Amino acid sequence: MSIDWHTIIANALTQVGIAGLAISAVAWLAKKIGSNRLADDAEKFKIEIQARANQRLSIRAGRIHERQLDILQSLYRHLYEAQGYFERLTTMEGWRMRWAMTNMLA
Repeated sequence: MSIDWHTIIANALTQVGIAGLAISAVAWLAKKIGSNRLADDAEKFKIEIQARANQRLSIRAGRIHERQLDILQSLYRHLYEAQGYFERLTTMEGWRMRWAMTNMLA
């Protein structure tokens, strides 16, 4: 009985090749699953960061709006007072008051 080395080597190479293909297929599949999961996690992270940024901008815009309202309120009060001063200056009563004050000082 002789050993058929050709058949043994061919069978061994076939089995190694099939095992190599199977390992390559499993590795490729794992890589694809991992990259898809990583892409999903990156997208979730991006959405979360964007939501946080929008929230901060919203809070800041609210504060700026409040500050603008405070400034407008103060400006309106000053303009109202100035209008009163100008009205007193341009009416006869205002002229009389100024005339009386200048006569008191003189």
